[in-house]
This record gives sequence, C-alpha cells and structure tokens, in this order.
Amino acid sequence: MTTKYRIIELLHKERTGALNAQEQQELTNWLSTSKNATLYQQLKNSASEKEALNKLQAYDTETELAQILGRITTQQRNKKTKGNWFKVAALSAACLAAALILISLLFKPAKEVSAVIAAGTDKAVLTLEDGTIVPLSDFETKVNHSSGTMRVYADAEGRPVYEYTGTDNNSAGWHTITTPKGGQYTVKLPDGSTIWLNAASKLSYPLNFLADRKVKLEGEGYFDVQKMSVNRGTLAPFTVELSGHQVQVLGTQFNINAYKENAQTQTTLIEGKVQITAQAGTSMLRPGQQAMVSSSGSGAIHVQEVDTRSFADWKEGYFYFDEISIQDIMKKIAKWYDIEVAYAGTIPTEKFGGEISRFENLQELLDLLEMTEKVHFKVEGRRVTVMP
Repeated sequence: MTTKYRIIELLHKERTGALNAQEQQELTNWLSTSKNATLYQQLKNSASEKEALNKLQAYDTETELAQILGRITTQQRNKKTKGNWFKVAALSAACLAAALILISLLFKPAKEVSAVIAAGTDKAVLTLEDGTIVPLSDFETKVNHSSGTMRVYADAEGRPVYEYTGTDNNSAGWHTITTPKGGQYTVKLPDGSTIWLNAASKLSYPLNFLADRKVKLEGEGYFDVQKMSVNRGTLAPFTVELSGHQVQVLGTQFNINAYKENAQTQTTLIEGKVQITAQAGTSMLRPGQQAMVSSSGSGAIHVQEVDTRSFADWKEGYFYFDEISIQDIMKKIAKWYDIEVAYAGTIPTEKFGGEISRFENLQELLDLLEMTEKVHFKVEGRRVTVMP
C-alpha cells in the first residue's frame, strides 16, 4: 500500500465512521507530527476538491508516514514478506496517480457513498461427492463424513475458513468448493496448505487427499502450499490440475489465474519453486516470474518477469493495476462486484495503474477511474457501460 493512498484511505474511513481500533491508532500516530497535523486541518477545511488535491500533491508524506509506521508496526511487519511490506515503504508513479485522486472521497456527500453496489463478500458452497450442496456462510457449519470432518471457523481477522481434515486414504470421490461472482473464500486442506479462492472460481480435492496431494482449479486461486514428508523424508509433491496442463510444487506460494474466458492461464510465483508441465514441454519458475500457457490447445509456455503485486494483492483486499487496459480492469471488477459490463463508442486504449481497496463500493471505484479523464461510466442497475 502506498503512503499517500493510506493517508487518504484513513481520512475517508474517519469521515464515514469506518475506522477500526488499529486504523484509529495508525491515524493518531501520523497526526502526532505537527507537519502532518497541519496538512490534516488544511485538507479537512479545503473549499474544493481541486484545492485539497493541490495541497496533497505538494506535500511530501513518504518520510513522515514511513517513520511512524515503522515505530508502530514493527511486530506486524516481521510477519509479512518483504514483497508485502514494499507496499507501505514504496510509491511508484503509477500508484501515485491513482492515490492522489482518492482525496475526492473525503468531500463526497455521504448519501452518494451509500447508494451504490457493494463489494463482494466471503461466500461459497461445498458440493459433496453425492451431489449434496452445503452453504459455507455459517461459522457453525460442520459436516461429519466417513473420510473426515469438514468445518467452517473464523481466522484471526474474523474471516471464514473452510477446513477439511480427511485422513482416510482409501476414500473415493471429490469435493468441490465454488465461489459465485461477488464472492471469495479461504480453504484449508489436511496437509496444512491454504488456498484463497477469488470470485467465480472452483476448487476440487479428492477425499483421499493425503494419499495424492492433487487439486483441480477453475478461476483464480492463491496457494500457500506446505511441505509434507513421506517415506524417509522424501517430500510429497502438490499438484494443481488445470485445463491442458498442470503445476507441481513441493512447498511455495503462487497465484493461478485460469478463468475459462481468458486466452491464457497465468501462474505467478511469489516464493519457492514451481514446475509447469504442458503439451509443449516443461518450465521451472523462480520467484517473480509468470508462466502463461495458451488456452488454444497448443500447450505453449511463455515465461516473463512480472510485478507479483498485480497477482497477489487481491487476497489482501486490494486491486493492484500495473499499467493494464480498461478491459482487463473491468474483467476483475465484474467478477468481484457481480455486474455486467458493456462498451459504447471507442474503447479507451490508455493504460491504468494504481492500488485501490476491493472493499470500496462500486461507485467509489468508478469515480476514481473517471477522475483520470480517460474513461466514463454509466450505471444502470447491475449493468455498467464503459465510454470514452
């Protein structure tokens, strides 16, 4: 998360009464610096959005806020990867452009903020091997099965997690977790591996999972695979089966985007090592690389270096756009907000960059994109038309 974005986000949450205790402490500590406190009053008292925006553009917040955050989040930072902490410590030009326009939210009437389409939530359904469907919306959900136990519990952040603790290596059949548009969910498997499912995604696992660590994925999932020893310390592989190819790992973190409508399936490695096996051959990835496999059936593998934040931030609650087209942005938005997207006139060819919370309502997100003066939106019910 960029520093100027964070300031604006905290001020907006304060205005709308949405600050939690940790965020209130973060804002209070930032305001303890006299220079920051002076800017805060100027922004709150600005007569117009343009005036406030100009003040923020001229203000160097990086040093002040980084020092404050360094003092109050040392313990929390130690739990994060270097890549995640970079979001607080660094500011790219693309992110700055998106961050600056967020100041407009401080001056938007409250009634405009509430009358829009809400962001997605944690929701999914479990389909058992006999076709029985179990909604995973209740923390009391628990299913006893001959192959093991399935339950839902709250993680440290209060989000629901589905956990399967099967231990019967002789059970047959598969279970499937499905998220709808506007939904996401966290799944924990018997080996301790965790998968975060994005909207409109499907993950299937065998009931004898410990005997053969294999899952099937459609849609998008972020994987944190745990190492598991078998005979004489040999590590058991973990395999993700996709359309036309597979990803095999021993213990690592990676993101897979395998929506059916995409021309290519993307596997992005965050840490560790993964092997991509397709019809055209095999490729080994190192952290920071992405493998793209064509969905046309050729099985060709193309490997490139990428900014992994673009493919990992969604599970932390953010959209990170790294100079991508409006069509690619709207694909992400459509699944998360469960909307239909249409285009009128000439589709803008400009690229967009920035980082925005996935928990803003839809209208706020569209307003931010419109302030780039590159694109305009018309919202009718759950249909959004994109115009130049």
